[in-house]
Amino acid sequence: VDPPSCTTIDVAGTPVNVYGLSELSRGSHGGAPEVCITFHMHGRTGSARREIDLVCELWQHAVGEREGLQGARRVRDLLIVSFDQRNHGHRTTNELGQRTWKEGNATHGIDQYAMYHGTAMDVSYLMDLLPAYLFPNGERIVSLFAVTGKSMGGHAAWHVLAHDPRVRVGVPFIGMPDYEKLLAQRTKTSNVNDGPPVVPDTLRALIRQIDPAKQPYREASSSNPFYGKKICICCGEDDKLVRFSFSEEFIRGRVVAPPNSERLAVVSRCLCSRTRVTKSRPRCWLSAAAGLLSGRWPTRGGCPCPYGLVSHAELQASMS
Repeated sequence: VDPPSCTTIDVAGTPVNVYGLSELSRGSHGGAPEVCITFHMHGRTGSARREIDLVCELWQHAVGEREGLQGARRVRDLLIVSFDQRNHGHRTTNELGQRTWKEGNATHGIDQYAMYHGTAMDVSYLMDLLPAYLFPNGERIVSLFAVTGKSMGGHAAWHVLAHDPRVRVGVPFIGMPDYEKLLAQRTKTSNVNDGPPVVPDTLRALIRQIDPAKQPYREASSSNPFYGKKICICCGEDDKLVRFSFSEEFIRGRVVAPPNSERLAVVSRCLCSRTRVTKSRPRCWLSAAAGLLSGRWPTRGGCPCPYGLVSHAELQASMS
């Protein structure tokens, strides 16, 4: 599959890159074809421009998977949308705000949460308006929204999954859903206080209100914002920055399907360092993400992860 086209669209002052627009299939006389729009979010200190290769590779893998579904009852086209996170790329207003406590940024704990929480809100905003820019005459029906994200973009992906019911598929890539766990470890290793003024009480209150790990993720009901969603998770086992331990309690407790469901739920804990995960993009992540975005669930074969691809029932059984 050849790399996709990239079209830049200005959404009221927010430039977004839309991959695959020129490759959309021709419409039929039976009505407007369906399309999946996936929002990809880059990591801290990154930019949409620096994620071009990753986005193209993901699109190519997903479209390759989709070709295996031709003739099926329901096959969607795919668009992947990237944009700069808040205070990144063309939106940078304060470069120090991207840095850590050790790098001289006294408000790092606030800045990081503000950037990816704000970016998650941007995704919901773009879901509201981007279809009107793309298909002003109703040329396509957006029947699925999805999110992917790397590192801080993965954190943002969890926030979108937790707070926007329109997103039914998510692929957080070395992201984590529990900011309090991250803060506890990062403040300790940075020799700063895990409390005011480094972590203000108002920030703590906000985290406990909106953080994905603070939602009722163990409930097998509609009160659980993750219930019924298809979520692929990829973590680097040797990642010292976004540690697997930050997410493990959530991953093991998260309910996405009824008891004994055979729905494949988790891809996690790649046997590699953060550097390898971010630069080489392991096959398990690309295969699972592409499968989810194309409409085909990933298969169990060939995944090197200790958890690998497991069903929801298997994950629940591992907890008993």
